[in-house]
Amino acid sequence: MGCALRNTCLERPTKRRTFFCLAPIALLLFLAACGTPAPSAHPLSQADLTPTDTTSSTGGTAKTQIAPIKLLAAQSQLSGFPGGQMHMVVVTSPYALCVFTVSYGSGLSSANIGIVPHTADAQGMADWTWVIDKSAHTGSWPLKITASLPAGARMTTTIQVTVIFPPITLLSTQTVLRAYPGQNMALAITTAPGVLCVMTLNSGPGIPIKYLKSVSDTNGLAAWNWHIGTHALAGSWPLVILVTLADGEQNSIQTSMTVM
Repeated sequence: MGCALRNTCLERPTKRRTFFCLAPIALLLFLAACGTPAPSAHPLSQADLTPTDTTSSTGGTAKTQIAPIKLLAAQSQLSGFPGGQMHMVVVTSPYALCVFTVSYGSGLSSANIGIVPHTADAQGMADWTWVIDKSAHTGSWPLKITASLPAGARMTTTIQVTVIFPPITLLSTQTVLRAYPGQNMALAITTAPGVLCVMTLNSGPGIPIKYLKSVSDTNGLAAWNWHIGTHALAGSWPLVILVTLADGEQNSIQTSMTVM
């Protein structure tokens, strides 16, 4: 009996030590489980902090594309003489920067008055009025138009312009071509500005031919006044006006004067 009691007393402490050794481990596991937050339904990531760019670069956008250049022929005047003017209206993308070049057959691009870059308006319209070079050759010549947007898109087209020889028009209100010997005659014409005009007078057999020079003013006006000699022969005599352009091209008209 006594031995049995002693064995019982020895076994009890062993069970207590096992209990107290496992208890701290269980407590730590419980606290760890309680301190871990539940996963968020929408976890925050770097993508949530950075705004998303919704513009696609594939194929470009409306801001990077440019409309074709269209000439408004009804509002344009693309024919003129040296020293005269041309006018052009085109349509392309709004606010496109538009420039043009033309050489009139000389090989050098003109830099005359009015040939400057223009920015299209909100409807895409751009227009120019410019002065044709005095040295321009007559004929049909290419004019190249380029439109570009800030993003780099560019469009180019080529049209034809025509340089004609300036008309030579007699101004009847400033012209007197009938006179008696000893009186004066007068003649006035309009043509291109700043060109050489030579009038040839032939007053009949035995009378020397006269050459009277004039240079047309900025409006293309050239005028002459001359005296009919007392020995001039009565009759109708030819009178020729020759106009020479800066590049050497020439044209003329003929009329007549009457000595009474």
